[in-house]
Amino acid sequence: MKNSGLKILDHKNSDWTLLTGFIIFILVWAYIIIKANTVFLVHDEIATKWAYMVSWNPLPYQGYVDANNHFLNSLLGGLFIRLFQSDAAWIVRLPNILTFPLYFWAVFGFRKFFSHRVNFFLLLVVLMFSACITDYFSLARGYGMSMALLVLALWQTALFLTHRQPKHFIIAMAAWALTVYANLTLIPFALAGIVYLTVYAWSYMNKARLSVSLGALILVGYAIKYAFYLKKIGKLYYGNKEGFFHTTVHSLTNQLLNSEGIAIDVIMTAVAMLIIFTTIYAFSKARTVFLSRMLFPLFFLLGIANILGQHWLLGVNYPEDRAALYLVVFFLGAICFTLDYWKEKRVTYPLIAGALLIFGFQLNLESSITYPTQHYDEELLTSIPDRVHGIPPATGSRYWFMDNEMTRKKELPLRAFQKSDQPSDTLVDYLITWREIRPDILNWYHPIYKDSISDIILFERDRFLDRKKLNEKSQTIKGSRQYFGIYNDTLTQPLFIRCSGKLENIDIFKQAIMVFSTNDFKKDKDYSYVSVPLVKSAPIRDDGSLTFDFTVAINDYSPTDQLKVYLWNKEKSPMKGKIKVGWYKIPK
Repeated sequence: MKNSGLKILDHKNSDWTLLTGFIIFILVWAYIIIKANTVFLVHDEIATKWAYMVSWNPLPYQGYVDANNHFLNSLLGGLFIRLFQSDAAWIVRLPNILTFPLYFWAVFGFRKFFSHRVNFFLLLVVLMFSACITDYFSLARGYGMSMALLVLALWQTALFLTHRQPKHFIIAMAAWALTVYANLTLIPFALAGIVYLTVYAWSYMNKARLSVSLGALILVGYAIKYAFYLKKIGKLYYGNKEGFFHTTVHSLTNQLLNSEGIAIDVIMTAVAMLIIFTTIYAFSKARTVFLSRMLFPLFFLLGIANILGQHWLLGVNYPEDRAALYLVVFFLGAICFTLDYWKEKRVTYPLIAGALLIFGFQLNLESSITYPTQHYDEELLTSIPDRVHGIPPATGSRYWFMDNEMTRKKELPLRAFQKSDQPSDTLVDYLITWREIRPDILNWYHPIYKDSISDIILFERDRFLDRKKLNEKSQTIKGSRQYFGIYNDTLTQPLFIRCSGKLENIDIFKQAIMVFSTNDFKKDKDYSYVSVPLVKSAPIRDDGSLTFDFTVAINDYSPTDQLKVYLWNKEKSPMKGKIKVGWYKIPK
């Protein structure tokens, strides 16, 4: 052993340790795989799939520039979609499913850095059976992948501090650099990890090999530049400024322990103070900060300093839940190594039992614990009838990505699900939203179904508005034009517009969007914009055709309104088909 400072106990593997680890790995990975197939895609996953995977714009500055693009997740997801020629949920989630073994391998690798095996098993249990961590390995987001790379980087760093072998240095550097491309929030820790390793390696390694550090720094530097660009354009938005405990701690304890409050704040603060004291004491006693067993405590301290420092110096919001997931990993790991440092085993057993008990309560195959508001019962859609007064009902919603994705995957009738969050949005027949978004909604609507997990509600209009057909127009679609105009005229009254048709030779890589827009042509002011992405909303048949029949509601805003209806062929792909539009007035 070459690690300076505290002695590392490299106890031999026992068959019992390996067998227990293997059983835990199989159980948790099986749970992740099953959940990836049973839980419907959440809004953030759907947005990621269409904006970055299907269109395959995974790199910085490509496509829709937003912090929602987790580069490695988008890159691998797009690759698997093309490889399997499918966008099924398990394929979209496959990058994170496949990185769980890497996560387990790295966590299990820390077993040699514990004095007492029971404290290692505490680490294994809390990092494997914390639903707020493992949940992300069943989702198409970059958080699970980033945690796997983060723990791998810490493990290889610990091994290099112990053995000083170049292979551990290179793997650690690569892992630190890649973490930021899985999740930009890990930039400060990647930077700290690279500098930490380089400083330690300076006296022990061939200087030519240290060029690996420069390569890692260049990669992280590019990510830093991109992060500042996101901040400049207002895309680093997650979290808020209401305080570290209110925003960060409470959002994490709520997912970790299913609870929050002053008592938990006091306990968490006391544990954090113990970790901080132990870390400072261990470093001062060993007269070095290069201690393998203290990496988790050290990075826990850096995690807190990072959150407070970014907020105070750069005005960055305090992160909440998934944006601060790294703090959970650091905190749980720090607890285990702190107990091991003081050779404490008595509290370890109840902690293991408590972690397993909480996981048992959180165990479910229906919804994501980290995205509870994005759960969507199929009954929210199937409770809507096929016709209202002889035509498809006009529908409004809040999370239209989820509405349309479920409609497509379950092969349900296509709905417009137009945005209806304003008090004036009272024309639609059915509306899916929360009472908080539309506090006035009971003046016109009544609830008929409520999702028991997300609390989102399907509302039905108290009295369906009458509709009388005025006219209709058909338009043949042929060619690669970006826009196919169908209707353009003055809007003199509120309307229901029924749109039906068929497109041929369609696949998921084409973007055909029906657009209904109103604007004041004298003031050049847009009033409403309803877009219905046909490929994202309706199933494509085996012969490559896509059929649709839906209704949108159009309000009348001023005497100089102009209504435009057109097909937007966003990628200028070859299009062929026919679309029919009929407009219906609302008799007074």
